[in-house]
Amino acid sequence: MKAGEDRFLVSKTSLQVGFGAPTAVYAEITQEAEAFCKNQGKEMDVVRTDIQHPALGKPGSATLEFRCKQKSQ
Repeated sequence: MKAGEDRFLVSKTSLQVGFGAPTAVYAEITQEAEAFCKNQGKEMDVVRTDIQHPALGKPGSATLEFRCKQKSQ
């Protein structure tokens, strides 16, 4: 999802409710962002992350805002 002129946003909710950090979800969205940029011949640059830990009856989630930049030499 486009979040600005040169920024993108990817978010995912964990299936775990009430326990455990959503680290697997964060890893998945990071891989998605890296693949998205790689398909453009660029590398991913993290702008912002937001990790919401699960609470009683509420699943955890992770959001990654990123941009694709030219690969450094």
